[in-house]
Amino acid sequence: MRSTRKQAEGLIYHVINRGARRKNIFLDVPDFEMFISYMITASEKFEVTFFAYCLMSNHYHFLIKTPLNNISVVMQYINGNYSKYFNKKYSYDGPLFRGRFKSIIVSNTSYLIYLSKYIHLNPFTAHITQFPATYPWSSYAAYLGESSEKHWLDTRYIGDLFSNENSLLNYRQFVECS
Repeated sequence: MRSTRKQAEGLIYHVINRGARRKNIFLDVPDFEMFISYMITASEKFEVTFFAYCLMSNHYHFLIKTPLNNISVVMQYINGNYSKYFNKKYSYDGPLFRGRFKSIIVSNTSYLIYLSKYIHLNPFTAHITQFPATYPWSSYAAYLGESSEKHWLDTRYIGDLFSNENSLLNYRQFVECS
């Protein structure tokens, strides 16, 4: 019997999930775009805040805040709808994800900052890109002011932790130089 997920109003979570059998969950550009569209809808429908994300071919990471006690509902919406989309598009049957999503409560600011760096460097660490800001399926470019399309993403919360003066430069140095 699995344990009950810890959830409460106003918590910040690091959410992770992988493809079943470590298989890819994103096979082409429209797949990434569809998943992001479910994230955007979830942010509006369930009043959640996304602080950071990175979608890799076989897994994803989020930093997400739930003002309501609804992380399970949010993730059921995103994962469930995306699984239906993916299985229909590719004529697959069965679970897309390895299991239920993993959520780790982020309980302090230093851990939050570390996780944002970890998430944004994921494609660099995996040797997919030499420049994290150019990876299109991450929130990092939005943190650097290089992407205006992420209106649903809150970059100020973490960005403001790097002093108000030159916060973007300070954040970039923290992520790329330390």
